[in-house]
Amino acid sequence: MVDFSDFSNITDAELSLIPDGQHQFTIVSAKEQLTKTGKVVINIQATPTDGGLYFDLFHSIFLPSPEDTEKQNIVSKSNLKKFFAACGYEIPAGEFDLEELIGQTFWAITKTIPERDGYPAKTAIKQFVLE
Repeated sequence: MVDFSDFSNITDAELSLIPDGQHQFTIVSAKEQLTKTGKVVINIQATPTDGGLYFDLFHSIFLPSPEDTEKQNIVSKSNLKKFFAACGYEIPAGEFDLEELIGQTFWAITKTIPERDGYPAKTAIKQFVLE
C-alpha cells in the first residue's frame, strides 16, 4: 500500500515559470522523436542552474528534412547550429549520441508565452547566448 499523506500539502504553486531574461541551464534529457507529420525533432528538457524552484524548460529543435522549403531548411540548420554552439559543440558530422548532451550547460534568453487556447503559460527560449 502506498501512503500519500506526505504529499497532501503540495500544489503547483510551489514551482513557478522561469523569469524572462538570461539564464544558464543544464540539460537533463535529450531525445530524438518523430512528429505526427513525420519530421525528426530533438526534444530537450533543461533546468535552470540557479537553484530556483522553477518548472523545467522544454525546447524542440527540428532537423532539416527533404520535404522542407528552402526557408524551413535554412531555419532548421541555423537553430541546430546555434543550439550546439551554445552547448560548446560543432554540429556533428554523421551519427551523434544525444546522451552526450545530458549534463551539458548552455545560456539562453527566455520569454514567457502566455496562457492560450486552454494551454498553460510556459517558458520558451527567445535565443541562445553564444560566446
